[in-house]
Amino acid sequence: EELAKEQTKAEALAAEVMRLSADLKRITQAYDGLIR
Repeated sequence: EELAKEQTKAEALAAEVMRLSADLKRITQAYDGLIR
């Protein structure tokens, strides 16, 4: 039970990181577009 809760938390955290990473990539590309 406790382990399952921790795993769910870890998975949610991983999903959050993936989302932030994708956002960062989009922002970086937009920034590159402004600079060129």
